[in-house]
Amino acid sequence: MHVRGNMNPKNKATAPETAEIEREKSQKLLDDLTQLVPGILFQTRMKSDGTFVTTYASERSYEIYELSPQEILADNCSVFGRIHPEDRERFFETIHESARDLKTWKCDYRVLLPRQGLKWLEGTAQPAVADDGTLVWHGIVMDVTERKQTAEQLRFSEEKFSRIFRTSPDAIFVSRCCDGRYLDINDASAELTGYSKNEILSVTSQDLNVWVDPAERQRLVQLVERNGAVKGLEARLRRKDGSILTIEISACQVLIHGEPCLLSIVRDITEHKTISRALQDSEENLRIILDSLPVAIAITDGIRIQYLNRSFVDHFGYDLEEIPTDYKWFQRAYPEQNYRNSLIEVWTKVLEQSRREGIPIPFMEVMVTCKDGTVRHTLANTRIIHGDRIAVIFTDITEREMVQKELLKVQKLESLGVLAGGIAHDFNNILTAVVGNVAFAKLLTEGSDRAQECLDKAENACMRAADLARQLLVFAKGGQPVKMVVSLRRIIEESASLVFRGTNVRAILDVDSNLHAIEADECQISQSLHNIIINAVQAMPEGGTLTVRARNEVITETGSGGLPAGDYAAVSFTDTGYGISSDDQRKIFDPYFTTKAGGSGLGLASTYSVIKNHSGQILVESTIGKGTTFTIYLPSAGEAAAEVVPKTQTAKPDGNGYSVLVMDDDEMVTDLASRTLRQGGYAVTSCANGDEAVARYVTATREGKPFSVVILDLTVPGGMGGVDAARRILAVNPHARVVVSSGYSDDPVMANYRAYGFIAAIAKPYKPQEIFEVLGQVIGTDTP
Repeated sequence: MHVRGNMNPKNKATAPETAEIEREKSQKLLDDLTQLVPGILFQTRMKSDGTFVTTYASERSYEIYELSPQEILADNCSVFGRIHPEDRERFFETIHESARDLKTWKCDYRVLLPRQGLKWLEGTAQPAVADDGTLVWHGIVMDVTERKQTAEQLRFSEEKFSRIFRTSPDAIFVSRCCDGRYLDINDASAELTGYSKNEILSVTSQDLNVWVDPAERQRLVQLVERNGAVKGLEARLRRKDGSILTIEISACQVLIHGEPCLLSIVRDITEHKTISRALQDSEENLRIILDSLPVAIAITDGIRIQYLNRSFVDHFGYDLEEIPTDYKWFQRAYPEQNYRNSLIEVWTKVLEQSRREGIPIPFMEVMVTCKDGTVRHTLANTRIIHGDRIAVIFTDITEREMVQKELLKVQKLESLGVLAGGIAHDFNNILTAVVGNVAFAKLLTEGSDRAQECLDKAENACMRAADLARQLLVFAKGGQPVKMVVSLRRIIEESASLVFRGTNVRAILDVDSNLHAIEADECQISQSLHNIIINAVQAMPEGGTLTVRARNEVITETGSGGLPAGDYAAVSFTDTGYGISSDDQRKIFDPYFTTKAGGSGLGLASTYSVIKNHSGQILVESTIGKGTTFTIYLPSAGEAAAEVVPKTQTAKPDGNGYSVLVMDDDEMVTDLASRTLRQGGYAVTSCANGDEAVARYVTATREGKPFSVVILDLTVPGGMGGVDAARRILAVNPHARVVVSSGYSDDPVMANYRAYGFIAAIAKPYKPQEIFEVLGQVIGTDTP
């Protein structure tokens, strides 16, 4: 044998030794690797008799089975004995199945260990046929207890969520955040929306158009993305049938397969909102009603005051902060101690009796001291509400005596009105005689300048007296004006020229040239403008400027002053006087209210009455120290009236061939009318009452000589008046010319004479020329 090198045969290992060394190295490597494996590595062989023997078990066997590798290798049944009895049959079935089909063995099963108790294990092994024909499994068994518990908890959680999800009465939607596509819904969602589950799944909310306002969904997503969750967000949902629901949404973001999704719980609160709104409206309506009542109302629980209505605060001046308790109220409202104590004693007694016996609490008269120190005489009506709340209603009767005085005053004013009307009527009859006789005197003294001047002044004074009587009638009776279409422009200019004459007030007239005419009682309107201008002049004792503007205006449906829509003539009077205080502005149109020494307080009151009777409106605006503006609105007649050209010469009347029947209860009036008409060539018959007038008319008609014109006094004390007489005369001859005359110039019959069968009206007092003009219009120049 040739030996290479310098090798000592003594140092060379034998073959068995080398094999042992390699085996030890392999074993150590295997042991090291098994320490890294989370379980026990094993090799198990099935012998020909069907029994099993484990030929290898790694060191972790104790952690898995609480058995050492040696114990397992010595007796394989020690492992089988640890298997849970309920899982043993399934355990062996999987092994036999693996052996039969030579497929991978895999089984999860439970073991019962002395120290660790119940554990879940999972075994996996690959079968192979050994050289000797036996089956050998090489595999691993791992502890999966924690995983199983987690899976069980997850399964339980999922099962619980699924149960809640399916049975929840609230609608639950799962949708993708990115596009709103629905991934899952519960049965309540279908009921809520009206769509079936198949119709909803795999489509988007936009496809279904369920959001009344899509921006609400976008807002929901943004809030969830920002805050992680949203609770109680209100929105509106559209059902399949088109109806709209109010919903409340609570939502959060969840990950499903790594994709952000929206889990939304939706509750229908439509009915709740309706009920809540109705309750809120009811409470609000109740509060509005209580606040609008003119009586003071307080509600208390017997200790603390819970509510005071507006009238309570207005009447007494106290609010809840000042009287939060019953004790504070009694202290402030009844400062005199003895009175307060007696009142508390009586009130407490009747409350206890009412609660005990269920009888109503009687009214109590109490003297309440207000915050400003005034004392109000009130009636306190106490009521117990639902046993624990007390409502006290205070009715202020302080004004009762004042109201009684005012009622007496009104009754006196009404009596004065009746008296004033009667006086004005008789006065007009007297003035008619005076005016007529003055007119005759002017004819008899024709050519005497000095006498004419005196008679002109007397005539003017009579007409001013007539205007005063007419104003008194308007105020006292409130009758309707005798209307005709007149030029408002002319009335304004004439009224201004009369008042400004002799004053230190500068007048500025700014009147539209096309100012519409009005249908009005010229005398009443003229007197009203006259009153306003006089007021303005008197408000500027040291001089100033009064600007009168007149325009055509169209009032819309929302026009100021409560006027109906339509065309109006508006006249404003703006002075630079000392102005009217806000308190006085509320009273300036009241009868007899005046701030002037010696004033009657009738001027603006009668003006207000006149404008109202002409379906108009008068407004006032004023600032102390800066002046006042009165504005009058009168309905337009639709066109500008032609200016009246004053007559330079009065044509003499020609009544030749015409007969007139005059009826008046005042002998002076019939005497004057007869004398005047006879001078005009008329044949005149007079009488004192309606019965006599009807009889004379019937007789004249039967004789074939009917009267051309009949002039009837409207009112005959104790006898038939003009209206009844006219009706009987017209029954005899429907074509009779009947004229009404009255000292009550504002009587409704005078205003609407045609409705009563008359063809003309003449107001007393009248001048001879006026009666001739009326007769001329009635009969013209036709042959009788």
